[in-house]
Amino acid sequence: MPNPWRCLTVFALAAGASVLHAEEPLAVLAQTGKEQAAARLSAIRKVTLSQDPLAVRALAAAYARLEADPQSGFSPLEKIAILQALETHRERAAGPCACKALTDPSREVRRAAVSALRQVRDPQAVPVLVGLLDQAGSENPARAHEDLAVAQEASDLLEILTNRSLHYNALSGSGERQIAVTRWRQWWEANRQSSRTAWQVQGFQEEHLAVTLPLDAAGVPPLLEALADTRPAWIRENAQELLAPIPTPPVPPSGGRIDQPACAALAKGLAHDKPGVPRRAAAPLPHLLAAGGPGGPPAPPPQPATPF
Repeated sequence: MPNPWRCLTVFALAAGASVLHAEEPLAVLAQTGKEQAAARLSAIRKVTLSQDPLAVRALAAAYARLEADPQSGFSPLEKIAILQALETHRERAAGPCACKALTDPSREVRRAAVSALRQVRDPQAVPVLVGLLDQAGSENPARAHEDLAVAQEASDLLEILTNRSLHYNALSGSGERQIAVTRWRQWWEANRQSSRTAWQVQGFQEEHLAVTLPLDAAGVPPLLEALADTRPAWIRENAQELLAPIPTPPVPPSGGRIDQPACAALAKGLAHDKPGVPRRAAAPLPHLLAAGGPGGPPAPPPQPATPF
């Protein structure tokens, strides 16, 4: 039977990946056993540094394969390294890996999974994250504070994924935490068939923000309002997520040209996590959309809103 990692290497090379960056680390990741853990960890780090998207994506397959093999000797350090690599490269394949890792026996692996999901924002993680809240503090009373710290991070991620808060607080008593967990379970049962886009719209509407998706020019002002420091953190995060891609289309809705430096500054500002910076960065956005950027052609007469 052909070695699947060799096949993957051939595919990567055919697509233009580097022999140095792809072949050797992928071959090492095919090895199993605890005695190979150090070599695999080194290979994971090489792939992370390679910037090779195909090789990085292969890490997700490696995670699934090694996790499924009880004889693989797959260590927590290796799991964390793979999750961090997928997070760094914002690889969508991180979603299934991170969802699986949320139930890992290692607290550190669970924390790395939450961090990775904060980047890729896979809605399939919601029920697993709720389960993480439910288990917090129940495994080892002597280390309950560490479990609760991970649970609070999971709660923060739930708020971002769903664009709402159901008031879980890891510092509250166990009874209050359980009430919040019950609210999350009920919300999931009622909304599991809806898309994340629907969750986002509903969350904005609950904050009296008239955001509609797919986003059009008329929907930009409410998102700018959502960036205000007085808005909840999850509202600001979702507004940044939706606004961030806007500067990148080759032609703005007006048909004018885009001022690339202004758009680059805007994208950088929208990604900033310091309060107030995204909103200030977004201040010129309506002008960029209407006029094609500072110094661009005059804005045309208003037209019906069209999706980006």
